[in-house]
This record gives sequence, C-alpha cells and structure tokens, in this order.
Amino acid sequence: MNHTPRIRTGHAPDQPTPSHIFSDHEWVQRHQAELRERYGEVYVVVYQQQVYGVGRTYREALNDAEAHLPPDIAEIEVMVESLHRRPPITAFWPAPKKSHQ
Repeated sequence: MNHTPRIRTGHAPDQPTPSHIFSDHEWVQRHQAELRERYGEVYVVVYQQQVYGVGRTYREALNDAEAHLPPDIAEIEVMVESLHRRPPITAFWPAPKKSHQ
C-alpha cells in the first residue's frame, strides 16, 4: 500500500515560512505549562493553535498526528515542539588559585 504522509514539517527553501508557524510557536510558548500538565513531557504537533499529535519522540508525535488528522485535510505544514523540561544552564568557573606565601 502506497501511503503518502499528509503532515509536512518543512517547505521548499524558495517559499516563505507559513505565518501560522510563528503564531503556533508563540501559542505553545504561552501555553507550555498547561500543555505539559495535560500531555506530560512529550513532543506536540501543532497546526493553527491546535494539538494534532503527541509522542515521546519526534517521530511518534508525527505518526500520532498523521493517525488523527481528519480525513478532509489533504496536507498541512505543522510545527513540532518539545515540552521537555530543560535543565538550567549552569556555568562552572575554576576556583581561584591560592597563593602560597
């Protein structure tokens, strides 16, 4: 069976980025805490401020979105965002050398 995915995560280099990608990214950032509470630390597939798929891995999220995409949608370009907590950035500096007097 020849199955062509309807979910795209990119576009041709000579084409502009669809405007919804920027608004979807901002939406995820604003709602990250509630999305994490609802779905956990996963990847989410978002299109026009709606979650279409989730998964522990990037690929699982895309497969989930493809499986749940309504049949009337022929093809969409989505944004995939990680809801994983990132450890804080920590910088370490060497201790100052003690002088031997």
